[in-house]
Amino acid sequence: MNPCQHPTTPWLTPPPAGLPVAGEIHVWRAGLDWAPDALAAAAASLSPDERERVARLRLPAHRDAFVAARIFLRRVLARCLDADAAALRFGTTAHGKPYLVELSAPLHFNLAHSGSVALLAVAVDATVGVDVERVRINLDLDGIARRFFRSEESAALDALPAAQRTEAFFAVWTRKEALLKALGKGIAGGVDRYGVTVDPGSPARVLAAAGGPGEAARWWVADLAAGPGYRAAVAAPATPGRVLTWAWPGPMDSSSSRAPEEIP
Repeated sequence: MNPCQHPTTPWLTPPPAGLPVAGEIHVWRAGLDWAPDALAAAAASLSPDERERVARLRLPAHRDAFVAARIFLRRVLARCLDADAAALRFGTTAHGKPYLVELSAPLHFNLAHSGSVALLAVAVDATVGVDVERVRINLDLDGIARRFFRSEESAALDALPAAQRTEAFFAVWTRKEALLKALGKGIAGGVDRYGVTVDPGSPARVLAAAGGPGEAARWWVADLAAGPGYRAAVAAPATPGRVLTWAWPGPMDSSSSRAPEEIP
């Protein structure tokens, strides 16, 4: 990958506790590398259904990442709401998107994690979607693109220099996934029904959307710099007034999660 192609995102020291104001999107970033004893202690605060999900994961690394990501989710939302993190109760939509139950005011959020990085987008007046992917080269990227991308996206990928195609693939994937998660559907919403810009070094934009003429123009998507070796994006139904990006403090944001990863 060419590091100059990555977007730049200043992950700032968090503000005082509280919700985003109307028109804002807050995106939080955390590393998922916990010491085993800290992870085990934190796991005790998960709900029974979260612990059941952990038990169904076969690989220890996947279990640890899931636990750390869920604790990150709980602690950020508890900070926003001035609530007890362990007391938060979640439901899921038909498409598997989590939401808070017994909430007196609207709060929209979306969590994504890959490798050792987690991102959480939060807003009060609009749905949001976020995605992060660790860039990997040991995948059949051309085959996946032909299966899931629009024909014009696959053609644009093929037209890029070979050295840019891997990063371009993950730029397209994260942009589309963030968009579909903002819709509340994930990839079940039809990855090929929405088109985005392909060039990883150019601004993210929605070029095509299901719903008729003009639908693409109302959707907003932007790249995020999740760290070396990652691509990430955030999306919403309309351009927000402001996007603020915060680094979650403490053991979750470890030095290893900020270091460049060796891509296999």
